Amino acid sequence: MSGSEPTFGTSINVPNETKGDKDEPLFSENVFRNLRHATRFAIDIGGSLAKVVYISKVRRRETRYSCSEDDSAACEAPQKAACTSDGSISSSGPAATKEGDKAYSTGFRLHFIKAETKYIEQCLEFLKSELVHCSVNMMKDKVVKATGGGALKYQELISSQLGCKLDAEGEMDCIVKGCDFLIKNIRNEVFEYKKGQKNPFLFHNYENIDYPYLLVNIGSGVSILEVSSPSEFQRVGGTAMGGGTFWGIGSLLTNAKGFDELLDLCTEGHSANVDMLVKDIYGRNCDKLGLPSDLTASSFGKTVRGSRDETIDRSKFSDADQAKSLLHMISNGIGQIACLYARIHNVNKIYFGGYFIRNNRATMHTISFAVDFFSDGAVNALFLRHEGYLGAIGAFLKGTEEEDIEKYSWDENYMFDTSFNMSDEENSRRVLNQINMFELDSSNSLLEPLPLLKKPETYVADTFDLATDPERREFWLNVFKKQIDRMYDLALEYDPTSTEKAKSYKRFYISALERIQAQPLAQGSCSVRVFLNLNQKSLRDAGYHDIFLQKKQNENDLAKRQFNARMDYINTLQDGSEAELLEIIYGALSGNFFDWGASTVAKFFQPGFGITNAREMIEPRPWLIDDFDQLKVALLGADQKRDYKCALVFVDNSGFDLFLGILPLALYLIRRKTKVILASNTYPALNDVTFLELKLEIGLLAGENDEIKEALDSEMLMLAETGSYSPCLDLSRIDYRLVELVSNMQTDLVILTGMGRAIHTNLKAQFSCDALKLAVIKNRELGRQMGGTHDFCVVCKFELNETDMNVMN
Repeated sequence: MSGSEPTFGTSINVPNETKGDKDEPLFSENVFRNLRHATRFAIDIGGSLAKVVYISKVRRRETRYSCSEDDSAACEAPQKAACTSDGSISSSGPAATKEGDKAYSTGFRLHFIKAETKYIEQCLEFLKSELVHCSVNMMKDKVVKATGGGALKYQELISSQLGCKLDAEGEMDCIVKGCDFLIKNIRNEVFEYKKGQKNPFLFHNYENIDYPYLLVNIGSGVSILEVSSPSEFQRVGGTAMGGGTFWGIGSLLTNAKGFDELLDLCTEGHSANVDMLVKDIYGRNCDKLGLPSDLTASSFGKTVRGSRDETIDRSKFSDADQAKSLLHMISNGIGQIACLYARIHNVNKIYFGGYFIRNNRATMHTISFAVDFFSDGAVNALFLRHEGYLGAIGAFLKGTEEEDIEKYSWDENYMFDTSFNMSDEENSRRVLNQINMFELDSSNSLLEPLPLLKKPETYVADTFDLATDPERREFWLNVFKKQIDRMYDLALEYDPTSTEKAKSYKRFYISALERIQAQPLAQGSCSVRVFLNLNQKSLRDAGYHDIFLQKKQNENDLAKRQFNARMDYINTLQDGSEAELLEIIYGALSGNFFDWGASTVAKFFQPGFGITNAREMIEPRPWLIDDFDQLKVALLGADQKRDYKCALVFVDNSGFDLFLGILPLALYLIRRKTKVILASNTYPALNDVTFLELKLEIGLLAGENDEIKEALDSEMLMLAETGSYSPCLDLSRIDYRLVELVSNMQTDLVILTGMGRAIHTNLKAQFSCDALKLAVIKNRELGRQMGGTHDFCVVCKFELNETDMNVMN
């Protein structure tokens, strides 16, 4: 792998229309996916680019659970208690058998397509031909929202081609709506650009919208908007020196043909060959001036022809140097003007949008430098990964009452996202005539930051940044590539008739990993979480819902039969003793060993291999991270004992992990008058327990165990869903109902279990309450990287929040 700076994404080349019949058509079903299930359209037509957005309904396979006839008498009452005990998390949807009857739910997908405006007629022709297949009258009386300069220019063409009404919307209003939507919904959408750092892209995993802010839209000219609320904004200023200026002067100075070719020239040029720098005037000793010696003193200052100069040697100034100087001049001017407006209106955040930027590094650096320089670091210059789609998104949001999309959260479908055009300055030849795609999938509910995060605005889910570590990135890419065949075999074991689906999964996932290998920041971040999430998305897009279903059910049944014996043994230990607590923690760690997603341990899972065997496999004390003694003081100490009101436990795997590790830990806390919320994934991920499984299995166990039943009935034990589909856990995106429950219960202890939730993510997460992170590291190399020597290192990390630590000290 190259050690050069990572870049964003990929693009789909539009075929040369003159090449011949063997080429793919300009627009295809791959570009307009699921078009026949579209329910609403919008379009943003600019002078050079057109963006089409539509929403479609997507049928998603799910597994529903209920008790079988043999179990119904035992679990009817407890299951009801499990469903209602938290008072806010409800279960709905059709029932199915315990064996995992197939069911479907309907979600939404937002599709974005961007192409050159000159192809608008071909685009409309394709849409018309495809929509005819759905229904002759599908578009009749429908209203297509439109914005941009071409909304009026092409109004008659669009109406006649699609047989619909066109409703033009104000461009600035759409841009503001689109900006708010992206900031609110898309992880890592917002970023800062810091040239010279190891990773110049500082992504904001969670961006709180602080009103007012400035939105600087850079088109042919520049408009500066002060956004006061989701529905209020005003244009406070602007400048005629924008993208059109850059293109126009660049056309006069150089031989570049088109905007993209002009940008390409910039990557080859050196502005210092054209610009006059501070050191050119004062020499290199500029300390007394308080100015950097390489600061531009005069744009194009070196090209000046004096009165005694009869001619000027233009060969000294290459097209590339002039283009770079021009880009710096325009970008610096925009940054300075935007900064001055920010200071006037007392705002500290400026979002820059408009297709002039195009994620160009030189542009972003110059704007960022200007804002930082002229504000003395008081104002932040912020950029958007999908800044070219603001108007299209805003136009679509106009009149979406039918879908009520505001009640959902949205996630990028990275399997079909080719919208990022971040260029490496050293190798940035752009492919002209591009079609880019971008898709968002709806969740089933709103996702919000966990209120227990100490600083949600600075929270980063991922522990390790693979974007800046090529060697570690290559290692993990190889780990997941090696697992593809194993997952392929598991998919066929789950459904032997699904060979074509399994091949699709393999093709999707290999393609996704190769894209990350070439473009590490295609997702806005690069981490193990990204690789795992792509695996789950590949399985779902191929048509698989839960390939570990049967393995989970078999292990659940086996573990439930051992639960009472496990609790009987724990009850023989002295209540409140160190030995009891140590056994509880060892049980949670040993249970976490049973991870079917980790090939290094799955090979041990043979008949007869149980939790005792797992305990013998894991690292003995002292552990790699061993805070057991601090935990002991908090739970058992005479003077410093903690009386927790409520513990939020993020559970990991089904089977032994849940029943012999986590449930004994939960009962240990409940016996000490601490309420416990068990929070599990909403959707399947490897062998992680899902919310529906959690309700069913604990309901069944409650039919046989009075202590579990009493805990459910008294609401000392509550069950909740996280809204997640991932083996990892992003605490900035948690189901709003769990967020409410955590707040209502005055939760003061967080427990994270498993590699995905406590190692790959959240190992460094800081909370406003105490936190316990428990995991067995089931990858030898990761253990070595963290300083361990055992094959299966252990993490038992207990953290008191700073306020508590000050009190105890």
